[in-house]
Amino acid sequence: MIKELAIYENMLEQCKMSKEWLDEDFSSGAKFAKMEGNLAVATIAKLDGVVVGYTVSIDFYTTTYGKETYLEDLYVKEAFRGQGIGSILLNSVSEASQSRAAAGLYWVCLGWNKKSLCFYEKMGANPLDVTFFRFEPEIQKWMADQI
Repeated sequence: MIKELAIYENMLEQCKMSKEWLDEDFSSGAKFAKMEGNLAVATIAKLDGVVVGYTVSIDFYTTTYGKETYLEDLYVKEAFRGQGIGSILLNSVSEASQSRAAAGLYWVCLGWNKKSLCFYEKMGANPLDVTFFRFEPEIQKWMADQI
């Protein structure tokens, strides 16, 4: 489903995730992957035993609010949208975040994705005026070599 989300977001070329990476990070059916002290949490939605959606989130620290949660992915297969599954998944991530004493929940939504933007606002989310940046690995390596 990660590849399905990448296709939906028109970002398949950027998606480097593989089944092998997932198997290694979420080994033996664990619901989370431990990465250098942070906890990546996966939530799976099943309907009649079939996986129909998922979330991946991770806690991080800000100097503004302290510990917060970042929602990396929230995805529901197209055939199962409009049935409340996305709301249940988002509520689940929010509850888990609160149980870990996180001060807030953040995520990114592509500007063209009007359906999702409306969904998040209907759920009570406030859009932020923030621009996210990312360094690709080769740029990071170049930067590290400058030290």
